[in-house]
Order: sequence, then C-alpha cells, then structure tokens
Amino acid sequence: MKAGIVVVALCVAMSGAQAEIFKWTDAQGQVHYGERPPGGGGAESVTIKEPPLRAPDDEARRTNELNFQRSLDYEQNRRKQERAEAEGERLAREEQCRQARRRLVALESARLLYNVDEAGNRTYHDDAKRRAIIDQVQAAVARTCR
Repeated sequence: MKAGIVVVALCVAMSGAQAEIFKWTDAQGQVHYGERPPGGGGAESVTIKEPPLRAPDDEARRTNELNFQRSLDYEQNRRKQERAEAEGERLAREEQCRQARRRLVALESARLLYNVDEAGNRTYHDDAKRRAIIDQVQAAVARTCR
C-alpha cells in the first residue's frame, strides 16, 4: 500500500502539473491519495513540494570542477618551480664553468706556481706538480662545461 502511495506521489510530482492531491482514510483505516476526493467527503488537500530547480549533483559537479582547477593550478605551479630550479642550476653550472676556465687560463699562463704557508712563506712547485694542478683544473672544466 505504501508503495502505491509513493508511486502516486512521484507521478504527480514528476508530471509538473498543478493538479490538487487529496488524502483520506477509508472505513477500514487505510490512507488513500488521489486527484479526486471520495464522494462522502472527509478528504484533505495535500501540498506537494516542487523538486528543486537545481539538480542535487550540481554541487558535486562544482566541487569536482574546483578540485580539478586546484589540481591544474598545483601542477602548473610545480612545473614552474621545477623550471625555475633547473634554470638556477644551469646558471650556477655556467658560473662554475667560467670560473674554472679563468683559473685554467691563469694557471697555464703562469710560469711559476706556489703555495703560501701561514707564516707567509712561498713554496714553489716543480714542473710535475704544476702539470698535475693544471690537469685537475682541466678535468674540472670538462665536468662543469658540458
């Protein structure tokens, strides 16, 4: 019986017509709904609320759109940050390369290489040590200046 009531109520609600609905109880205590009241009276008019104009899933759709936009923004910011970091690393490598090349030019053009100790005394390197230092700087240039 309840299913019949629900079906009638849904049909009326979905029809979109402004038909009046009545509710009454028969002699056996059964509740009935219908578009026409029974002949004996005793029926009351029932107001059926119109369904909302906005579908219930509009809110979910808006939430999904917002989440999608947030994920796009996050991804764009992440990529922008990665590009900025890569650019910073590239600039740092270029500076290291320039410094290594300047040092190599200075070492190759110097006739004598020496170290200064804490007392300020110079210790000169022989040709083999000079060549080893130049080789180290050339390897640094090769590493940083790819």
